[in-house]
Amino acid sequence: MKGNRIMPGDILVGKPLLWDVFDHHGALLLKEGSVIGSEFQLNTLLNRGMYVHTTLDRAEPEAPVVIRKSPFEIIDDVYSRLCDLFEKTGVNPKLTDTVVKLCGMLQSACDRDTNAALGMMFFCRDCRYPVMHSIQTALICKVITDSLSSSPEDQLMTMAAALTMNISMISLQDKLYYQKAPLNDMQKLQISNHPERSVSYLEKCGVSDAVWLKAVAQHHELLNGSGYPKGLKDSGISWNARILTIGDMYCAKISNRDYRSPVLPTAALRDLFMRTDNSLDKNISQMLIKKLGMYPPGHFVELQNGEIAIVTHVGKDVRFPMISSLTNSSGVPFMKPMPRDCTREQYAIKKGLPIAEAAVEVNRCQLWGYM
Repeated sequence: MKGNRIMPGDILVGKPLLWDVFDHHGALLLKEGSVIGSEFQLNTLLNRGMYVHTTLDRAEPEAPVVIRKSPFEIIDDVYSRLCDLFEKTGVNPKLTDTVVKLCGMLQSACDRDTNAALGMMFFCRDCRYPVMHSIQTALICKVITDSLSSSPEDQLMTMAAALTMNISMISLQDKLYYQKAPLNDMQKLQISNHPERSVSYLEKCGVSDAVWLKAVAQHHELLNGSGYPKGLKDSGISWNARILTIGDMYCAKISNRDYRSPVLPTAALRDLFMRTDNSLDKNISQMLIKKLGMYPPGHFVELQNGEIAIVTHVGKDVRFPMISSLTNSSGVPFMKPMPRDCTREQYAIKKGLPIAEAAVEVNRCQLWGYM
């Protein structure tokens, strides 16, 4: 239909609509003056697609000016709000609406620019690991469920599970990030039962969605029965939990820890797909590789000519992403990123690089065009 799509922030829960709202077929969804009653209802409608006609037979009420945020600003905002949420250790009756709203914000960041949102995953310095890990996993779940044509509500609940899968052990994760010593018995117990404890806490806070709760409960179960806490196998593990498991594993592998360096994305993806123990759903792993490519956005690479480059976009062929060089072969930074064609011999990717080895300052807004 001819119209502008409504984005998060254009309308507010509990406030009367300033326009008639339509779906993408032009069918009326809500009349002017209608009030959306909850964040869940709002995000469900936003995922379905809500539009306002650009031409009306009558004068429109004056609409508020909407400032479009970059994907980076949106994700930064989610990070700050999720930090606040995790600080609330008591029963939080607003948890469901808060988490659903955060998932809607991540969806909007990814829908606006998937490559930029994925690239953000590699620039998380000075962030709390358990908070950013949850966000990264939710973004990966979004990418996978997009590929599987999941329903908007199913996607939302899988992302909600990603944000809350470790909610019962956030303080332990903060500590383990810096811990070099082996786990003690109490820490092992906290880890082994955290899926059940997280589900229990979510239920106390009013979460009742079965998809959300089951994904949290089963996100460490493996198809061959070697997972925990119940050792479930095959059909006993929900589809959404399988997605969450792979997203969780991938993001954990590529993240830096105080006691180890991150695994390069190419190696992490290869490990997920090439496993011979039948522990993971290979169809989901393969889908993730197709969506991220062999070199995901945000990944540093060295080119055959010695330049240091960064992947900005997934290419049509998973082997050949879109890249921009940041330094010349002598390590001298360019004034601005230089797009390169990695199908040409001199610009072919020689190898992936950890951020520490690349040692290049990056302006994320400049790289993805949000200056």
